[in-house]
Amino acid sequence: MDSILLVVIAASAIAIVLNIYLKKLDIPPVIGYIASGVIVAQLFSIGSEHHALDELGEFGIVFLMFTIGLEFSLDYLRAMKREVFLFGFLQVVVSAALFSVIAIWGMGIEPKAAVVLSSALSMSSTAIVLKLLKERGEIGKPYGKQALGILIFQDIAVIPVLLMVTLFSKPDVAPLQLILQMSVSAVIVLIVLSTIGKLAITKLLELSSNSQTHEIFIGSVLLIVVGAALLAHEFGFSYSLGALIAGIMIAETHYKHQVEADLAPFRDLLLGVFFVTVGLQINVKLVVDNIGFIAVFVVAAMLLKAVVIYIIARVLSDKSSAIRSAIALMQMGEFGFAIFALATQADILPDKDFLGRLSAAIAISMILTPFIIKNTERIASLFERGKKRLATPNIEAAETSGHVIVIGYGEALGRQVAQMLKEREIPYICVEGQYQKVEEGFERGHAVMLGNATQRSILEHAGIKSAAAVIIAIDRENDIRFAAEAVIGANPNVNLVIKINHATTPGAFSDLHSAKFVDEYREAARLMIESALNTNDDKEAIGR
Repeated sequence: MDSILLVVIAASAIAIVLNIYLKKLDIPPVIGYIASGVIVAQLFSIGSEHHALDELGEFGIVFLMFTIGLEFSLDYLRAMKREVFLFGFLQVVVSAALFSVIAIWGMGIEPKAAVVLSSALSMSSTAIVLKLLKERGEIGKPYGKQALGILIFQDIAVIPVLLMVTLFSKPDVAPLQLILQMSVSAVIVLIVLSTIGKLAITKLLELSSNSQTHEIFIGSVLLIVVGAALLAHEFGFSYSLGALIAGIMIAETHYKHQVEADLAPFRDLLLGVFFVTVGLQINVKLVVDNIGFIAVFVVAAMLLKAVVIYIIARVLSDKSSAIRSAIALMQMGEFGFAIFALATQADILPDKDFLGRLSAAIAISMILTPFIIKNTERIASLFERGKKRLATPNIEAAETSGHVIVIGYGEALGRQVAQMLKEREIPYICVEGQYQKVEEGFERGHAVMLGNATQRSILEHAGIKSAAAVIIAIDRENDIRFAAEAVIGANPNVNLVIKINHATTPGAFSDLHSAKFVDEYREAARLMIESALNTNDDKEAIGR
């Protein structure tokens, strides 16, 4: 335990310092985390034997897949069946078949080992690709949809690959028995998560939300994610597949935005741990001694995968999406490490030196991925010269622009503002943290979103970047401060209007120079005096 804590502390310190400087160079944090793993491995003379770190890092992928699931309802997932079961199936099968042929005929590897190796190399990096596409807002684009579908199938395909490893290592086990057992397990997991699980999840979130205690709500979310992941794992599936299904279940509820916002810090921290473990897989001396083989292998394998993905996607979609899907998924992924480890234990892949070179090649392809995806448009333009590229529309509903965001629908003033905006046909959306108030808003026909307005991701879901104005209609001084700072941080140019009253500490918001303040009592007094002094016609005008 002491050694693990020391490794974690050292990796954290190195990662923070590295990423501070890499950020100035506009280099993704993923690179800093992987580099930290490499450095720590050299400092402490450790490698992939730190299984505790590996398991902790794997939960970074779990939380990532859960938040991806939050973005897709069941209906949307059904609409993705072509991307998942056609694109994904063809990509894995064709890539694995080609790698197998090369391994058997070109490298003299025995068939069983070649099939296992090829299956591992056909996988892409879910952790890196989805994180980068999500950050770039491109999961909703056609090529992002294709990439997500293929990655989901790859996650599913790990199950038969692991079954295959078991069969190769235990030839006396009946294949039909294993397949039947896995099929029954799949049915049980789906039924539990989609029926009983969904009801329990919804009720738990409702109760924790009504408690109005933020840490209880966060604890409930963590329980749901880890519980769904462990349930799937107990039945022989990957942790991340269970988390994905749980996320899809919550996507059907009103809690999706708040859940995603609360989970983001845990997801990003654990993903950082995962990328550090990728760095631990890299043996610097081995890479230096075999740099020629590794370099050729990385380039050849990535190009082969890119060509396969492009051909499959091009036959079934447009050229623009096919090129971008191929660019995004051309690397090898983290599942390769797990498959190599199991195959080694089963004596299917006994040559550890050769596996070390392959593991280094996988890690290097993952390191290259952030730079490749960052330059997707430049690379794609090389293959689209002479053609004007059409804009790829987002498959999600277009964001409202020029609208008003009302923070605090639960307050009487917030409801009144929403009603007036609705009557005047001014586009708006309200952000409210209490589920009961959100339900009341739906009943009154108002556009209300459940979420904590002090979190930037919630404001971005509400369209803060393109909003014309934000009205903060809440009473508590601290809440006003946190919400105002979040709004200014997300869009410093937005027209921010804050309601204050006599209970507000004098000068409490004097540093918010860009905001406009409306004192509810002062305005009420002014209108009452004007109403008392003006004629009936004037009063009617004021009323209007």
